[in-house]
Amino acid sequence: MRGRLSLCAQATGPLAAQIRLRDAGAVTPVVAALISALAVLIGALVTAFVGPAWKSRLDRRRALRVVVGRYSRPLLAVAFDLQSRLYNIARLGFLSDAWGGDDESRRAYAECSTLWLFGQYLGWIEILRREVQFLDLGDITQTRELRERLLAVSDHLASDHRYSDPLLQIYRSDQRAIGERMIVRRETETGGTRSDCLGYAEFTDALNKPSFAPWFTRLREDIRQIATSAPPARLVFVQRALIELVDLLDENRSMFPDPNVRGKLPRPSGFEVSEDPRAWEKLARFRWDIGWKPFDEWALEQGLSCNGDASHRVAKRKPRLTAAALVVDARRDEHWLHLRGWVEPPAWTRKMKLAADRLPLARGGRQFARSRAQERQRINGLLERYDRPKLL
Repeated sequence: MRGRLSLCAQATGPLAAQIRLRDAGAVTPVVAALISALAVLIGALVTAFVGPAWKSRLDRRRALRVVVGRYSRPLLAVAFDLQSRLYNIARLGFLSDAWGGDDESRRAYAECSTLWLFGQYLGWIEILRREVQFLDLGDITQTRELRERLLAVSDHLASDHRYSDPLLQIYRSDQRAIGERMIVRRETETGGTRSDCLGYAEFTDALNKPSFAPWFTRLREDIRQIATSAPPARLVFVQRALIELVDLLDENRSMFPDPNVRGKLPRPSGFEVSEDPRAWEKLARFRWDIGWKPFDEWALEQGLSCNGDASHRVAKRKPRLTAAALVVDARRDEHWLHLRGWVEPPAWTRKMKLAADRLPLARGGRQFARSRAQERQRINGLLERYDRPKLL
């Protein structure tokens, strides 16, 4: 018996369990068969119900990576080309030089090629929109970041309240329409077809067609006006947003290795420095027509300290030793109220570099997941007061 106990103490895993059960006399052949059958049944159930869903999810992600990879490189190329042209217009006088001389061909090239660069960027955005639904890219964090970079460019082009100058403004519907007009189908080597954008020669020919040219009329007039005046602020911020997109798609600088050709234009004077999206999480933006009362009442009910003035409020929860604490930043301008928020981990974790200074409120990530979920519920109470969608 001692020999058996010694063997049991040395054995590990299934063998040890089997020896212990035999020594205890607890397992008969019938019980052992039932245990084995139960294990097989559980394995079969897991395979039947969890396996297909997991495999389907994995296959979908792989397929989407292929699609995104297929279109991300041309999207990167056209984004880089457009930002480069905008940089040359603002810093190197590309348009003003062409309009300053008597060379009509040079002027025509400057105008037409600039129109084409805008068109092919919007064309590839439309192709990607058709091929891949942004809400189903697979990886939630990557999807959100890509979508935000693309929307930032679109927002700057379409905005009618951020910039007083309408030069280079392209409404969202017009962005879609221009993109649609730029798309062509080309045959592949395997006999199929693929989506592509008009080449430069095809584009110059299309500008002579009554069904195509009107979509570029306003943009053409803006280009001519910019050639004889200072570049508008919109141009600068579109270029900066394009650089953000280029940095995301070419993070390792494998396609454009020279860092000197991907710099941002200087921010125009009179425009506030935008917040770091990694430190500020956008919660909502809506028309300023309700006032501060819902915000102040919510902060009081939640026991948050609140300070600020008529245009800016900050509500904070007291620092916590073992959990993250909520911070909400609310800013208003002439027309809009902007709500942003995050959670701050305990000071000792930040000091020891165990956590970032600020963590997002959205789901995802294991750091302080429980306290972040609790603070997310608090935020949803505030958003509900303003009739805004809840934070997921």
